[in-house]
Amino acid sequence: MPILFRQLTDPGASVTDQERLATLRVRYELARESLPSGDEMDAEERHDEFASIAVELMSADRAESARKAPPNPPNFACQHAHLTGFSFDNTTRFLDNSSSIVSNFIQGQLIPLLRYQYEDVFLWDCPIGDEVAPRRRTVMVSQVSTDVGKSAVWITFLSSLKIAATIEQDYQEVFEEGGYEWMYYFTPTLSQIDQSFGSLPRDRCSPTKILQYGDLLDYLPTVELLLRDQLYYVASQQLISSIKTNSFCVTCAKYPQHRSTHHNSEPPIWERAEFIPQLDSAMVQAARSIEALIGEPNAMKTAADKHKMKEKWTKVFDLDPEAEHQTSGMTNIEHYKHVYDNYRNPTAHARREISYKLKRGDCVNMQFFAYILLQDYLKKHALPLKEAITQLEFNEEVLELRDQIALSRLSTHC
Repeated sequence: MPILFRQLTDPGASVTDQERLATLRVRYELARESLPSGDEMDAEERHDEFASIAVELMSADRAESARKAPPNPPNFACQHAHLTGFSFDNTTRFLDNSSSIVSNFIQGQLIPLLRYQYEDVFLWDCPIGDEVAPRRRTVMVSQVSTDVGKSAVWITFLSSLKIAATIEQDYQEVFEEGGYEWMYYFTPTLSQIDQSFGSLPRDRCSPTKILQYGDLLDYLPTVELLLRDQLYYVASQQLISSIKTNSFCVTCAKYPQHRSTHHNSEPPIWERAEFIPQLDSAMVQAARSIEALIGEPNAMKTAADKHKMKEKWTKVFDLDPEAEHQTSGMTNIEHYKHVYDNYRNPTAHARREISYKLKRGDCVNMQFFAYILLQDYLKKHALPLKEAITQLEFNEEVLELRDQIALSRLSTHC
């Protein structure tokens, strides 16, 4: 991990700017004190002068604030961000509803967690009195390299964490909340409310998912693959977006309708017209999640075409291309060709027509097919946990904290 704290210097600072600002403040005070109290001859002139100095000082103050806290992090003044949306609970709750802090963290301490491309992620035990962590919840802080500005795409740790948490919940809970709450001249010994946020907006109201330290282990292989494989990152985003547009129960989709708890029923006739655009969008997004991984199917008219498509399939998935698909009776590879030609393309390229024939069941079948393939892809391409820990430089001392909390919670219920 890099050295956390080094003297931040402002390359834009100059004595001339500081002297000019100081001079303006003196002129402002003198002009304010000399404002006329009655009907003096030069009252209007002095009021105009005061107003002119006030406008000039306001402009200089804004320029000084922008110089000290540039609004484009990461930069020399702002390289740390609180990752909102997730936190860790260090509290053990007893049977009498009292609680105890189990963590050995020192308030204001930063514990290295992992490295994620441009980011060094830390656990931060917020000092007591913090508006965000009144119960000593530990949050995550990311120190971001300014080199990120040279990259065309930045796959952030937080975005990957949200995707991994969604996948771990079988896509039944989509994690959307949370973002990068940038802190200028970050000082970990200060509570979060006392940090400097400049003019950037703060994320004070978004819900927080309370994680256990062991949850990170469940997420690590997925988080590592999302960084290593941009195609999988895009595919996961597309499927999540599809499910947000047309939600369905993955568990029920796995079983025949008579065994399902939730039926993927069609909308009533009076809602159908307004519901169809959602199905259109969800259908295309689900198909694109598959396309991101394997691309468009070829014509598959000749034996050579089919052989080429099977070779491509087996490089990407472990799922047998010749196995029978559970709903269509076709092989998996034929089913992909079928849904691509009969649903994906007509839906994506419809211009002046409404897809009245499209049913919610068709959309759910496409989404579930994408879900099966993405889960298969994850299983095939994700690293084993130990390798993911190595690749992400995960701090395994955090696991000792997990075991410590688990043992403490166990002892309180024995």
